[in-house]
Amino acid sequence: IFIQISRSEDILMFVMFLIIALVTGILTTKIRQREKAVLQREERAVALYNLANDLTKTKNLDEVIKESVKNLRKVFLSEVVFLLFDKNKNELLEVFNSENLKISEKELSVAQWVYGNGKRAGHYTDSLPFAKYIYYPLTGPRGTYGTVGLKMKDEILFREKETLLDSFVKQTGAAIEREMLNQTANKALLFEESEKLYSEVTRF
Repeated sequence: IFIQISRSEDILMFVMFLIIALVTGILTTKIRQREKAVLQREERAVALYNLANDLTKTKNLDEVIKESVKNLRKVFLSEVVFLLFDKNKNELLEVFNSENLKISEKELSVAQWVYGNGKRAGHYTDSLPFAKYIYYPLTGPRGTYGTVGLKMKDEILFREKETLLDSFVKQTGAAIEREMLNQTANKALLFEESEKLYSEVTRF
């Protein structure tokens, strides 16, 4: 269908309609983007609150790992693996796997590299991208205690929630450090009590 516009008034009206439609489209897009940003901020705040709330209720290291795995799986829809290392010997202590899957030597080597270098690596990164998981160091103010790996469904989801994942890892690292320090303090107290008991016994 061909529409012929001959009068100058019709041309002006047509141009005005085009401008109005263009401006309306731009404003609608901006409103939708703003609504999406607000929704994402709300989801982020709720997710971080839930994680912090669950971690404050934990009483030992196992519970910290359990609650962290639960929240990571829920928010990031991924498989999760925690690997804790001995700070003195630089050896692997424990592996916590959400899916009870065997971690390959290749994946372990990436986790070890992340632990030693203190920065993330693996899938969706420029460092050791051949890995199936993306690994983050579990770090607190006093040091690094292990790594956490996530096997996410696609890169789009990862990029959308990358900042949120960074915050999750930091909170989890701080909670793990808290329990590690508690364990050290408890061992020191137990040793001190044992020494006192031994002194009392040998005195007679």
